[in-house]
Amino acid sequence: MAASLFYIFNELQGNISTDALTRKTPSLTDALGLTMGCLGTLLLSTLYHVQIMKNIRCSKVNGLSLANAYSLGQIVRYLPGKVFGILFHVSMLKSQSSARDVVAALSIQTVSDYIWAVFYCGSLVIYLQYGDIAFLLVVIVSLLAAHVYHAGNFVQRAVLRVISMFGGAGSTELSHILPKSKAVAMTAVLALVWVPLTLGFIFGYRDSFTAEESVIVAICYIVAAMFSLFAFVVPSGIGVREALLIWLGGNFYIDSADLAYVAVTARLALTAAEVGNALVIHSIKRLDEINWKW
Repeated sequence: MAASLFYIFNELQGNISTDALTRKTPSLTDALGLTMGCLGTLLLSTLYHVQIMKNIRCSKVNGLSLANAYSLGQIVRYLPGKVFGILFHVSMLKSQSSARDVVAALSIQTVSDYIWAVFYCGSLVIYLQYGDIAFLLVVIVSLLAAHVYHAGNFVQRAVLRVISMFGGAGSTELSHILPKSKAVAMTAVLALVWVPLTLGFIFGYRDSFTAEESVIVAICYIVAAMFSLFAFVVPSGIGVREALLIWLGGNFYIDSADLAYVAVTARLALTAAEVGNALVIHSIKRLDEINWKW
């Protein structure tokens, strides 16, 4: 984390002035658009986690309880490291689901996120380089690959085999083959998960970048977010994600001061969205407890 902050400071020396910071103060509509984009991505990510947990045999926990535990666990990551978020998540479901099931679901989701990030960012790069037709072809191939990925559960079962090597009582298993409807539903959620964030970047930074530049910055942010997950002991990847964003964006000749502005505002928007995600899900859960049906 210290190294990341030093890198950011070194990159920004002489590039930021008081006038620059004043000019880059986001408007309320820009901030709201960016935050709503982050919130949409978080809600879809939460839904995908619930779908994975529901696909694990012996996991009979209510979907809203799963979503509530996941959303709160994402906030707890702001304590020193992702590990604390996982431990909190496990503790919230300890009376309803085993720690192995929770760790398995989180591991499968992480692998799925990494794989889809490659397809999604690759599709956007193809769009920027080669236009609509090539983009459409790549999207079709990506969606078919994602459907096969979910329908067969190949990678997911491999993740569970690795987890089972650590022993423990009981067995955490996936359904062998998903019904077509479930596979389609999971594919749809995963395919859309980064779309709200990308649209949020396009809307929220429309005064700073062109739409094409905003897409490039969104790609850099997604890649930085994925790699920052390796920093388990850093609170929600703070510093690491921002340093990666500035480095990646610099390779596309985007000004480091502009990238620093994105790093700060995106972090604030994401933090607000994570709180909003938890509040929305908790509110729905409370309504469900007074006889609303989910």
